[in-house]
Amino acid sequence: MLFVADAARIPIDEEGKFFLPGEFSDSMLERYMKLCDELVILCRKGDEILSTDKAKKTYNACPLDNIKVVYVKDKFASIRNYLSPSVKKFNSRLIENEIRKADFVIVRTFSSMSTKRFYKLLRRYHKKVLVESVCCSWDAMWNHGIKGKVLAPYSFIDVRRRIWKADYVCYVTEKFLQKRYPTKGKQIAVSDVDIPDLDIAVLKHRKEKIQDHVGVYKIGTVAAVNVDYKGQKYVIKALAELKKYGNQNFEYYCVGGGSNEKLKRLSERLGVSDQVFFTGSLPHNKVIQLLDSIDLYIQPSLQEGLPRALIEAMSRGLPAFGSVTGGIPELLDKQCLFAKKDVKQIIYFLEAVDQKFLLDQAERNFKFAQKYEPKRNNQKRLEFYREYVRKCKKR
Repeated sequence: MLFVADAARIPIDEEGKFFLPGEFSDSMLERYMKLCDELVILCRKGDEILSTDKAKKTYNACPLDNIKVVYVKDKFASIRNYLSPSVKKFNSRLIENEIRKADFVIVRTFSSMSTKRFYKLLRRYHKKVLVESVCCSWDAMWNHGIKGKVLAPYSFIDVRRRIWKADYVCYVTEKFLQKRYPTKGKQIAVSDVDIPDLDIAVLKHRKEKIQDHVGVYKIGTVAAVNVDYKGQKYVIKALAELKKYGNQNFEYYCVGGGSNEKLKRLSERLGVSDQVFFTGSLPHNKVIQLLDSIDLYIQPSLQEGLPRALIEAMSRGLPAFGSVTGGIPELLDKQCLFAKKDVKQIIYFLEAVDQKFLLDQAERNFKFAQKYEPKRNNQKRLEFYREYVRKCKKR
């Protein structure tokens, strides 16, 4: 199986071994391994070669031997790369070779080749494709600087074409992505969130934590810290405004990979660096530990599909706020939604936090997260993927 996720970055260490970031959980990989004997992941390299010690502390080691990683050149690394014929030629040859060898092709994100060229190769080698629609291309590009705004219309059209022409499409949302990126192929709506079976003891512990709370409220966001569209800066600005009025009753924990320099400078400039903490990337078990240690989760994104981190937070009984984008409104109570970039609304929500609100939202979110337990989703997804595999074998 060829799994195309070339927006993802998989880091390597000084010994040339690859390590898996949080989005490549063991259970996710095992999901694909039920369908094939060998999995080839097509992606980009991490930004730097890591020391083996740092790689082991920050990322997960690959759990299986029959998983291979193939790296494309990052055409978005610079304007020069984007326009480079040699980069385009290298990627085209590499992708064609992997498509030719594959029995099944699943695409999560795809930006290294035009849709027209990609489907031409699929037809040439008589391959069917299953697309996983997990995020909005327009929102992702539009909220990624000037270069992103220039490329957003082209990316949007390209992704619409890719999904429209796909043989099978798995959407992670119930409505949002289906409306924006329709398909003429066979489709299913099932989240790719993978949370453990919910234990009522988690909710009990959360309620006790809320009832016993004194002092500072700890807020958290799990998302890359080096991209503007995750929106952490709006929470930092809200903390700065609250501080002007003497309210320093909040700490903000930013969990995620990438350089934190931009956000760190912002918190220093606004005088709230003592309230903002950066943990870097964390293994999944430590992310869960952090979620259990905080009091409130916030997803201030400018674009999302269906944010897995938010659902994981809800499964830990965490009260949560989120911006009105992507699939977030499908998850949260209406009274917990705020407009994108709206610092004033974030301030209003934080100031209004009280014990009753936290207890109500803890119970509501924990119960809502039951929709995403593996038993409810995995079998539904697996049957859909197996149907795709059977179709491929009949070609």
